[in-house]
Amino acid sequence: AEHRKGLHIQPGNRDLTQLSHTFQWYRSKEDVAVANWEAIEGATKDSYIPEDDDVEYMLKVVCTVHEPGFKPIYGLSDYVVIGSRVPKATVTLSGFPMEGEVVTASAHVVWCRTLKGTGSWQ
Repeated sequence: AEHRKGLHIQPGNRDLTQLSHTFQWYRSKEDVAVANWEAIEGATKDSYIPEDDDVEYMLKVVCTVHEPGFKPIYGLSDYVVIGSRVPKATVTLSGFPMEGEVVTASAHVVWCRTLKGTGSWQ
């Protein structure tokens, strides 16, 4: 099972795996109705973890499908707030939980305010 941190866009019932598509994340401090959206450099995946530079900004993601008949899909966030500085951790298990089989645990720790670390063990 995959666990994602940060923001993630799921385009509803549309299966994009077979279609050519791209993502771009943007930020703005203005009201949504008049927002001047600034592209976030390098933020071109379906998920994004807000950083210090995003505090007090709204975030928007646009998914553009490069096929005829598709309109862009987008999502908006609330204003980004400062993290609690308390690390958040997830543990993912892989393998088959049966006697004699190997089960592997991988921990992912996100330190708020852009300090990050990862670890894994068997």
